[in-house]
Amino acid sequence: MVQDQPTDVKEGQEQVPRETGQDVEQKTVKDKADEQKLIQDGKEEQKQNQDEKEEEKTADDNKDEQQDKPVKIGIIGAGVSGIVALRQSLLTYGDNCEVHVFDRQGEVGGMWNNPLSAVFPDLRTNTPACLLNLDGLDFAVKEENGVYPSQQEVGSYLKKYVSTFQLENRIRLRHEVELVEPVEDHGYGHQWRISGRNLDNQGSFESVVDLVLVCSGKEEVERKPVIPNMNVYAGNTFHSKEYVDNKDERIAEKSVLIYGLASSGIEIMEDIKRSASMVFLSGCRHGIELTSSYDYGENVIRKGDIVEMGEKWVRFYGEKDLIHVDTIIWCTGYKKTYPFLSSVAEVTSSEDFHVVNGLYKQTVCMKYPTLAVINITDFTAPWVQAEVQTRYFLKLHKEGRIPDFKEMKENEETYLRWMKSVGAPLRKRDCCIGVNFFVWPGFIKDLCKEAGLPIPKAQLSAYTYNIILITQYGFKQIRNHKFSIENGKLRFQRTTWKPWILFKIFQNLRLRCFPKFFYWF
Repeated sequence: MVQDQPTDVKEGQEQVPRETGQDVEQKTVKDKADEQKLIQDGKEEQKQNQDEKEEEKTADDNKDEQQDKPVKIGIIGAGVSGIVALRQSLLTYGDNCEVHVFDRQGEVGGMWNNPLSAVFPDLRTNTPACLLNLDGLDFAVKEENGVYPSQQEVGSYLKKYVSTFQLENRIRLRHEVELVEPVEDHGYGHQWRISGRNLDNQGSFESVVDLVLVCSGKEEVERKPVIPNMNVYAGNTFHSKEYVDNKDERIAEKSVLIYGLASSGIEIMEDIKRSASMVFLSGCRHGIELTSSYDYGENVIRKGDIVEMGEKWVRFYGEKDLIHVDTIIWCTGYKKTYPFLSSVAEVTSSEDFHVVNGLYKQTVCMKYPTLAVINITDFTAPWVQAEVQTRYFLKLHKEGRIPDFKEMKENEETYLRWMKSVGAPLRKRDCCIGVNFFVWPGFIKDLCKEAGLPIPKAQLSAYTYNIILITQYGFKQIRNHKFSIENGKLRFQRTTWKPWILFKIFQNLRLRCFPKFFYWF
């Protein structure tokens, strides 16, 4: 009879099998393997942490190296936007900045100091002095000019701005830029090569910079319409860029047709009606929308678009009569084009050169965001915008807050959807005023909020009030009104009840378009 094996298990307890020597040996081997794995994992984790720290240190070193290295900035154009960009670059980066401006003209000031520009000598601005005050230097206007300065006053002010802030040595005049192209990326954005020729000695020049601000303006390449049989017309024709004064023999005592209903057309119409025998005002699209009570003058007739032209006559839309015309002035604006920009940058023009593509918020190059184009939008307060845009671009770069391409593209698509929702055509994308929209104050506020800049509220109010004056009175009569900005607020020195009431309605309702009743008065 076999006896039971002794056991330590009490009644009710689960019996645990005893480990054999083989089991213990296998367990020991397994424990050692697990231990080795933990050690290996720890070493790999330690190495990974060390690699990450080295990468962070390398990135920090590169960042410190970039911060220690002077930022090189190239600016194309020495007009208003260019000299503003120059001063703002120096204010943003201080001594840690190498900046130069390139301009093919012989003087600073762009079109305001260029006899071949769109500005004619007798022109008074349609923008008040409070919107022409650049940071740090007040614009003093002669008493007889009210708040709308003359062309000579503007040109002198810009020269004074350059001398006051000692900017002359950084401006290279008579240097024509022929190519701006991106070069290698050093980890903090693509650099740019600016090349061209010195017009004084015909020698070439080249400069490699970290940031580029294109400030060459948009009043350069003339735009002209296409009209049936226009090549048959044998009378005088010229673009508004060539207009000098109403004493021109092609105008005085002649029948003149002004084609174009925007700023230059209305301004020149007001000037030539004093000497021309008859003035016809025509155009293919809405321009400056004037009230029904606007006084064009006894010898000015508003017409529809031109549908046909002959040797010395034109026929207007909806009419059978052929109208004799001695001279045609094409007040049709300019093409937005930047031929010196490399196609690689993908900053292109479309919609018959009305629109500039490839820019985030009409400012920053989306493909290579180390480049900005300043003041491409229409119907703005361009001097205010130049200061905001340059500060915006420079501040975002200095703080490393430029959005990525995806965010830029989404922003563009959102804006295009909004434009479509209000019935605005694509060619109006870079316009700040249209039949159904009024967006410039919102555009400026958006740039300021993104960059953390103070919003120029008083200037935005002055801009809105000035636009209301233009719609009510046209360019000539607005100069009878007087207003200014004092202590950061808009002040009215001389005005009438109508524009003041409309302004208050506009401000209080925060409108984004001009209601139809604005034009009923």
